[in-house]
Amino acid sequence: MRELLSELEEALSEGAQADAAQLREQLRKRIDVTRARLDGARATMRTRAVNAMAGANDYVRENPWETVAVVGGLALLTGWLLARSR
Repeated sequence: MRELLSELEEALSEGAQADAAQLREQLRKRIDVTRARLDGARATMRTRAVNAMAGANDYVRENPWETVAVVGGLALLTGWLLARSR
């Protein structure tokens, strides 16, 4: 996004030198490229999230008692911190 913004600022600063149709076409191309990058990033993040959730699910199914102990410990710690803040 930062790269897109810097390219847009550059294109706008060149706007006085270029005609409006050419400037619009350049901006449209840059926006399309950025949109494609964002779609790729979204797909990558979705794949990573699905893999992480599958891994967590597998771990919980393979180690149910460890999971219960960790969740219980976190609940105890959270309760202690909340009680202490009051």
